[in-house]
Amino acid sequence: EERWSDAERDYRELLARGERGGAVLFNLGNVYARWTGHEAEALACYREAERHWPNDANLASNLDALLVRLAGAASRTPGESRLAELFAWRRDFATGTLLDLATLALALTLLLGALRSALGARFALGRLALATGILALVLGAGLLLRWSETRPGSNAVVREPAVLRSGPGESFEASGAALPIGSELRVSELREAERRTWVRVGDASRSGWVPRDALVVY
Repeated sequence: EERWSDAERDYRELLARGERGGAVLFNLGNVYARWTGHEAEALACYREAERHWPNDANLASNLDALLVRLAGAASRTPGESRLAELFAWRRDFATGTLLDLATLALALTLLLGALRSALGARFALGRLALATGILALVLGAGLLLRWSETRPGSNAVVREPAVLRSGPGESFEASGAALPIGSELRVSELREAERRTWVRVGDASRSGWVPRDALVVY
């Protein structure tokens, strides 16, 4: 127990110094994955590491192994709308890569448009410009979705069983059974109430309020 606590402190110090890359988050996730009772923290670290390493084989392997341990207790990913599912490919790219691709597609569209204006319609440049313009829009939409789901504090993992409530407080009505440890949800709002911080979370099929201390927000 003590060695895991020491390792956690070392990696947390690196994060506090701004070294928030895939390697630090991955290694911290490995510490939590081996530390009994810290599966939610491990999952949050692996998910955040995915933002930097979307195609890393070792990260994917460790994440899959952790999800197997949590099987039956947690959803694999937060539920999404059908529109978001159309852009599922966005998870294969880091935010910076999507930005570069969208910028390149937009620049190519502008270049082709300028060439068409200069050379006329003889070389079908208008169709090429239209195609690259559509590509730029698609990449831009994927970039916006990727940014919204990877900005700090936009996601949460349940670290202890918690009941969704209709409002920020114990006095509000509970909805459904308790969320099991490892459940993954989107964060939409934080609010202070009853001397606690409450978080509004949800996915495509449910939403409600839970105490902040029942979650790992990342």
